[in-house]
Amino acid sequence: MAAQRIAYQHLDQTRNDQDSTPPGFTPESCYSADILFRFLPDLVRLSRSSETNSQLTETLHHWARNWPFSSVGITMSEDVNIDGFISHPSLLLTYTDRILATGAASRLDNELILESVKAAIGANPQLTPTLHQLIQQKEQTHA
Repeated sequence: MAAQRIAYQHLDQTRNDQDSTPPGFTPESCYSADILFRFLPDLVRLSRSSETNSQLTETLHHWARNWPFSSVGITMSEDVNIDGFISHPSLLLTYTDRILATGAASRLDNELILESVKAAIGANPQLTPTLHQLIQQKEQTHA
């Protein structure tokens, strides 16, 4: 639906699609929603390319706040709630991989996420120099 609205901007956009709220916010619901929302960051980038998509961009940001597992790579103005999937080992690893792939430094506010990213970087900080530098700065300010 969102991709169609980007492609067919000239059509009427009066429909409001912001009713996508997490049903039970469990690891299962997060992973299921990810099938639909996996390309949410790409859709946000495409929707920003045209000023006529402001309502769509707002809707996509609403979805991104509600489904943080799928929205890594989208800059968020507030902290996201990761309680629904953080306890699941596979989803934690996938989330960590997405943070590393996108360089999403804003997602490092949670201690468990920070430790997971540090473990993933390991002895290879040259692979993600920006995140590695940010982590070192965080550790120096908290020491």
